[in-house]
Amino acid sequence: MPRVIIGSNTITNCSQVILIAGTEVFRLRQPDTEGQLVADFLVCDATGTLLARTARNVIVQSVAGVVVRHSPTVSEVLDGAGQVLARAEQIDAESVRLTGTFGVPGTVLEATAEVLRLPRQGTISRCTIAGTGTAIEVQAQGAITFGKPIPPPRPGFRVTNDVRALPQKQRRP
Repeated sequence: MPRVIIGSNTITNCSQVILIAGTEVFRLRQPDTEGQLVADFLVCDATGTLLARTARNVIVQSVAGVVVRHSPTVSEVLDGAGQVLARAEQIDAESVRLTGTFGVPGTVLEATAEVLRLPRQGTISRCTIAGTGTAIEVQAQGAITFGKPIPPPRPGFRVTNDVRALPQKQRRP
């Protein structure tokens, strides 16, 4: 995953960038076949009211007038008046800058060019979060975790896509 810049904060090698109340509100996807930037957004207003949900640069749910505009290096969500609600912009080969208002009712994060505004009037700036499962997690009650590790696999369960790794009885003909 490329480096994601939110305000003056840098996030690298994290599987999830922002998780709010158990919902991933921004996801950077692999570029499409033409190398175009592809992103998912869950965009809201300052109160947490959903304005748009996008998947792979396509609106899947929104209020009237919201559109997605994208180019090879930019994916953005705009309201009916043309104001940018959320934007992911590739600024170099390894970096994407994220701005916008993301969240769920009662829990909102606002990413500006300078800072990441947290719920309850806090801000975060000039930080680096690297190599974790979830870079920023905000729970519904307002608790914030930075750099949440990926949980270890549960004992007794094995995840594999390789059929040869399964016992002979579990293989399908």
